Amino acid sequence: MPNLIRTFCKILNHLQAQYDVWSKMIYPPGRPFPPSRLDVRFEVGTSGYVKSKHKIVLYIPPGNIEDFDKRVGQVIKRLDRWILCGGEIELLHEMMHERQYKEQPRVSDDVRCLYKNYADQFSGPGHDEEFFSAIVASTPSLGISPVDLIKNT
Repeated sequence: MPNLIRTFCKILNHLQAQYDVWSKMIYPPGRPFPPSRLDVRFEVGTSGYVKSKHKIVLYIPPGNIEDFDKRVGQVIKRLDRWILCGGEIELLHEMMHERQYKEQPRVSDDVRCLYKNYADQFSGPGHDEEFFSAIVASTPSLGISPVDLIKNT
């Protein structure tokens, strides 16, 4: 049991460090809103962003814990190659929702075109044009195209 608790703590610290790095990359300096709190749960569930509490809830199923073995301690700064594990992909996806709700990026004609062509990549509430706007606003600093982010999250 102590090894499992140590593993959970390492994963929590890793995801927090990854959130901190990505936040600094995708948000403009001096953002007028607080960073979200991470709530990581080691169980099966659906990850999400809770805007009323500024909280990202990530579910890591027990069978996915070993995905972090090679990732813990290696914070990704640019997404020029996809080497993320499932929990990191979930985090990045929920960070797009965070930006969607906190910043409410402008919906352009390019975003509407992306939405029209890729809306079926996602299911559930919140995957609207504003979500795609958050992706478009975030991807330049992440070193990946909006389409690649859409297809991989």
